[in-house]
Amino acid sequence: NRYFDYWGKGTQVTVTSGK
Repeated sequence: NRYFDYWGKGTQVTVTSGK
């Protein structure tokens, strides 16, 4: 399980796994 947060170019991509 890991937490990945990516922000850029006005694009928000949030992927939460087992959090």
